Amino acid sequence: MDQLHREFSSLSERYLSTHSDLHIKAFIEVRKSLYSQYRNCIDGQSALWNHVCENQGFLPEDKFQQRNFFANWVKPALQKTKKLAVFFVDALRYELGHELVEELQTICGKKPKVLNMLAELPTITAVGMNALIPVVENSKLTPIYDKKRFITGFQGGQRQVKTPDEREKTLRDHAGVDTSWIRLEDFLSFSERKLKKFTSAELLVVTALDIDKMGESDALKYGLNYFEIGIARLKTAVMKLQESGYDEFIITADHGFLLGDESLESGKAAKLESVDRRYAFGTERNSENLVSVDAHQLNYDSAAHNGDNWFTFERSTHLLTNQSGTSFYHGGNTLQERLVPVISFSLTQAAYDSTGTFDLNIQKMPGVMGFHKISIHVKSNVQEMFSLPHVEVQLVSDQEGVVEIEIGDIVGAQRMGDVLTLPVDQTSELYFKLKGSRSKAQIILKATQKGTKLENSSYGEYFEVENNAVGFVQDDP
Repeated sequence: MDQLHREFSSLSERYLSTHSDLHIKAFIEVRKSLYSQYRNCIDGQSALWNHVCENQGFLPEDKFQQRNFFANWVKPALQKTKKLAVFFVDALRYELGHELVEELQTICGKKPKVLNMLAELPTITAVGMNALIPVVENSKLTPIYDKKRFITGFQGGQRQVKTPDEREKTLRDHAGVDTSWIRLEDFLSFSERKLKKFTSAELLVVTALDIDKMGESDALKYGLNYFEIGIARLKTAVMKLQESGYDEFIITADHGFLLGDESLESGKAAKLESVDRRYAFGTERNSENLVSVDAHQLNYDSAAHNGDNWFTFERSTHLLTNQSGTSFYHGGNTLQERLVPVISFSLTQAAYDSTGTFDLNIQKMPGVMGFHKISIHVKSNVQEMFSLPHVEVQLVSDQEGVVEIEIGDIVGAQRMGDVLTLPVDQTSELYFKLKGSRSKAQIILKATQKGTKLENSSYGEYFEVENNAVGFVQDDP
C-alpha cells in the first residue's frame, strides 16, 4: 500500500506538470479522495503500532535493534569473505528495499531476501546513520545533544561520532580490516584510476544520500521520481563493485519516511519543548494524540535534564510543528519511519541470465515539450530460438557526473530510473532531458547484465543540455 501511494504521488505530480487543465479539477478531486483514504488507513495503523510499543516496549529484541547492525551483520560477513561492500542508504524504507531487490534479481542468481531492523528513535539521520556504526556499549547508546537538546550523534568510546569522518574512523577501529568510505555520487563519477585507492579495501562503505536529500528538497513537486533514480543508481554501483572484486554485499538504511499530501495536518503540538516535525524531547506528555517514552527505556545512557528525559511522538502520521507543503518527512514512531530493510547477498556464484550480442539502431526524432526524443530498435545477433525477449541497458551521458539524464517517458519498454528494459525485435521511443554544467552531450546505452554485449550503443550526434537541474545535494549529514 505504501508503495502504491508513493508511485501514485510521483505519477500525480508528473501528470499535473505535463497535462492541460481540461480535467485537472476532476483529477484533483479523485486524488484528494484517494489520499484521504490512505491517510485514514495509515493513521489507524500508526495508532495500533504505538499502542503495541506502549505495552511491549519501544525497543525490540537485540537482533532487530539498529545499534547491533555491525555485530549482527557486518562482523560475521567480514569473517567469510575477502571483500565486503556495505551500503548506508539514507531513507531507504522497507518497501523500497523490496523494490530494489526486484531490480537486483537480474544480476543475482536468485532474488535476495529482505530482512529488517527497527530504526532507533527518533527516526532522523543524526540518530540512524550513527547508530549503524559500532557505538553501542553494554547494549546502551550514549546520545550527544546540542544546545537545543536535539541528538547530533553518539559517544563511541573515546570519540564522539557525529560526522562521516568520525563514523569512518570508528568503523575502521572495530572492523579489523582495511576500510574505505565513499559517497555514491563520487563512486559513480570517479575514474577507475581514482577509485583504486577505495576499491582495494577489504571493507568498503558506500553512503547513498539521494532519496533523503531529494525528498527534503521537495523534488517530487518537479515531477522527478527520485526514488526510481536512487534505486537504479544503487544497482549500477553494485555491478561496478562486482567488477572491482567485491563478492558480498549488505544494504541497509538509517530510517524510513512518510509522504505528505493535502491530507497531512500540521501544528498538532507545536508548543512542546525541543520539538521537531515528528518528535519532541523534554517532559512526559501522554494523551489521546501523544505518546512518550523515557530515554532510559530505549537504553539511552544520558545525563538527566531535571528528570525530563522523555521523547514524545505523535500517535498518528501528522506533524507536531507548523509546516506547510511537506511532501517528505520522518522522525516519528510509525512502521513507515522505523522499519528499515537489511539486504544481504553474494555474487560469487550468481547464475546470470543467458546473454548474447545485441545490435541497437538509435534514431533521433523531433523533440516534444522540451524533451529530446529517440527511437531504439533492438536486434539480437543470435539465432531466434536462443534469443532473449528483452535486454536491460542503462542510459548515461558521455560526461557522467557532469551531465545527468532525466527520463520523462518511454513507450514500448519499461524503466526503473535510468535503467531500461528494451524488447528485442521491437522499437521503443524514449523522451529525456540532459541537465548539467555543459552545453551539449552525447548519450550512451550500457549493458547492465554480465556477458551482454551491445553494438552501436552510442549515438554520434550531440544533444542540448539544460543547466538548471534540481541536482543531487553533495553534502553528507
